[in-house]
Amino acid sequence: MTNSYDNDNIVNEETPILAKNGTATEIQEEKLSFAQRFLGIFIVISIMLFMVSTAELSQHIVGNSYQQPFMIIYFNTMYLMFSIPIELVVMKIGLIKEKSKKNNKINNNTYKSINDDDDNSSVDSNGDSGNSWNDSLWTRYKKQFQVEISLDENGKQVQKGTSVKRVLVTSFFMCILFVTLNYIWMMGLPLLEVGTSSALYQSATIFVFFFSIIILKEKITVLKVIPVVLFIAGVVGITIAESRSKAQDSEYPRATLGIALMLVSASLWGLYEVLTNKFFGQANRTVVNTFIGLVGFYNMFLGIPVIAVLNAIKFEILTFPSPTVFGMLVINGFLGFGLNYLINWGLSVTSPLFVRSGELMSIPCAIVFDIVFKHVSFPLVAIPGFLLVCGGFVLSLYVENKHNKEMLLEEKRLKQEKIQKQQPNVDPQQQHYNSNIIV
Repeated sequence: MTNSYDNDNIVNEETPILAKNGTATEIQEEKLSFAQRFLGIFIVISIMLFMVSTAELSQHIVGNSYQQPFMIIYFNTMYLMFSIPIELVVMKIGLIKEKSKKNNKINNNTYKSINDDDDNSSVDSNGDSGNSWNDSLWTRYKKQFQVEISLDENGKQVQKGTSVKRVLVTSFFMCILFVTLNYIWMMGLPLLEVGTSSALYQSATIFVFFFSIIILKEKITVLKVIPVVLFIAGVVGITIAESRSKAQDSEYPRATLGIALMLVSASLWGLYEVLTNKFFGQANRTVVNTFIGLVGFYNMFLGIPVIAVLNAIKFEILTFPSPTVFGMLVINGFLGFGLNYLINWGLSVTSPLFVRSGELMSIPCAIVFDIVFKHVSFPLVAIPGFLLVCGGFVLSLYVENKHNKEMLLEEKRLKQEKIQKQQPNVDPQQQHYNSNIIV
């Protein structure tokens, strides 16, 4: 009995055979581009909601219930360790789906490959080719850390991928930076009103902007500058409005120290975001999740001597929370884990400035939360700042969408140039015919 699939693949020497090329590939790339843009917007909105929730709860805990800022940061950061088991579960599910799909094709006798190598190759959920459908979990995990070195058009070496050693070393130093900036933020949080501290902390946008130029070598464009200017103007406007409304309030006598701590923390946070994008901006999902998890592991071991020193010098006496406070710490830990997971994920699929726009939107969101749930009076002079931040957010969405489209067009151009170099003698009419064939 002859399979109809075999008949369909009887070709002569003049019949072009295209695998995963032409219009079908373009449609697939457009779908992936749209999915990435949608994912970026979803991540940014989620960052906004998580940031407001954890800021409000953290301010309540450290200001009233449990005045142990380093212990809170230590506890929250340990939650990042969940990133690795989550990645392993997702990877295992992907392997099960691959094996099930492979077995179904074999059982139905409808699977036949033009190239024998296709029998053992697949594309996993990370989008990485060269993976075998019968890989073990550990084998598939190790494959995500392969490094490939190639030459570009100018003969310069280009490294693709991230090694295990680099992830281990980078995560160690990023953990120190991450814990330090969060500890400074937690120290300054109870010294200021929540709205003011949130607005000051979001000044990290300007640091992200300059660090991106210095470290990432990003080009300065008018469309990139305008959202940053709007964000800064909005933050300044909200801060001035909040400070005027609280000018006669003696509840925060150490506000100057709080402002200084928030600005230092904001600058370090801007550096952290840019460095994360530099080291892991092109990394696959497994590498990013491993990085996040290692930050949690390093924090668990490095934090123990720090706690001992702080307790010995009586700067932060070690005390255990009550059951109620412990419950709030657990909830806050999950919120913090979700926030940091989303931020690091966002930095790996979008730009630092786009992620920062979601964090900036936490300012108006926090104001709405205070008005609705805490019945805090909203100063009318803060409305212009509120609108400027929202305007900057909308414009940043446009800039990021425009950037993604330009990157997609550039990738298509490079692929076409590569194909033309590989087939220099192809007749133009035949090439036009090939581009319209879908297999």
